[in-house]
Amino acid sequence: MKKSYFKILREDEIHNGLKFKTGRNEDPNAADLRSTPSCAAGAIYYVSADHITDWMRVGPWIREVTLPRGRHHVEDPGGGKYRSHCVILGVKKPWAELKTMKWLVEKGA
Repeated sequence: MKKSYFKILREDEIHNGLKFKTGRNEDPNAADLRSTPSCAAGAIYYVSADHITDWMRVGPWIREVTLPRGRHHVEDPGGGKYRSHCVILGVKKPWAELKTMKWLVEKGA
């Protein structure tokens, strides 16, 4: 099974000053992915399906994450999450709905 990644967002869908939307999202203040401290600005953070329940308290929205062709990510030094300068976000879903929970299980959560 292909590894699935997700971003959980607050109600306003803003994190580290970046407003997220469906489609391509790029951090305009991109920092070095390998040397940036955990949870610092300069990268877009997301989690793998097996860590999704660790982050559901962050907010009501969940979006599937894919990386644009030619982009890479690194595991955050804090563990349990990944970061990249650019991601493609799927449609936002309310993670608390049963339909969304079933979808997450299908994705490996």
